[in-house]
Amino acid sequence: MEDQVQSSLFVKTFPVGPLQCNCTLVGNSQSGQAILIDPGGDSEMLLQELSEHQLQLVEILHTHAHLDHLSLIHISEPTRLLSIG
Repeated sequence: MEDQVQSSLFVKTFPVGPLQCNCTLVGNSQSGQAILIDPGGDSEMLLQELSEHQLQLVEILHTHAHLDHLSLIHISEPTRLLSIG
């Protein structure tokens, strides 16, 4: 069972925004759902990543409230926005 769960999980971390802060995309290929952690910029690139992997954004997680981590709050309207910091 563990191998099956791992094979459906997609995790990618990359720098975004003017300060190149790390953002992490976590998706599940079986459910087609994804979350973004600290999406601080480059919304077009992030939306392209979601599209390429056929993932629907369902949540955005912010680990803390610095401006470089909150600049994509406008794409969170159809999603659940969680602040964990």
